[in-house]
Amino acid sequence: MPPGRPCHTAPVTTAPRKGTRARLAPTLEEVAARAGVSRATASRVLRGDAKVSERAPASQCSRHRVAVMNDGVLQQVDVPLGLYDRPANLFVAGFIGSPRMNLLPAAVRAGRATLGGVEVAVPPSPDGGARASVMLGVRPESFRLVAADQVGALSLEVVLVEELGADSFVHGNVRIGDEQQLLIVRSGDRGSVRPGETVCVRPDPARVHVFDTETGARLD
Repeated sequence: MPPGRPCHTAPVTTAPRKGTRARLAPTLEEVAARAGVSRATASRVLRGDAKVSERAPASQCSRHRVAVMNDGVLQQVDVPLGLYDRPANLFVAGFIGSPRMNLLPAAVRAGRATLGGVEVAVPPSPDGGARASVMLGVRPESFRLVAADQVGALSLEVVLVEELGADSFVHGNVRIGDEQQLLIVRSGDRGSVRPGETVCVRPDPARVHVFDTETGARLD
């Protein structure tokens, strides 16, 4: 790449979901408005001049905005890290990132949801009423392994450990309420966890995402 040349070729990249057809024409004006680009720039996507990918690669430069669509409906437009750090809804949360975000149901009591001993504030519903439940989202790197005596920590029954060079991803089952849920946790201590073991994990309270269980919209 010649020196001084921008690292992106188009301000907007569409990321259609796998197995669905990207239908951009009905939302061209919306894409242009929300991405902060001209209608002509947005139309480049329609003509195929802009790159179309199934998943936004982490290597895209920070100024390269990505439009995430589901069945032709615009879900969110942001730079890759914006999509990763603050997904607008459950669809974007589950679509962006590999491994995927952990999405776990949680009951709400007195305006707070609890996960692994960590309490998260939950805003009231639009009509002012209390919510009965929410969906909590936690990235694999936002969990940490803790001692077994930590109050409220989740017991993770390890079924698989992915050793990926610098990272290890621990896959296992946890019990949330009456249901068993699959959890993926990144471990910084390679080789310390093996399948068949039970370890305790806890989320970073500052990095727990809260979503509406009915609409899927972000609440926090």
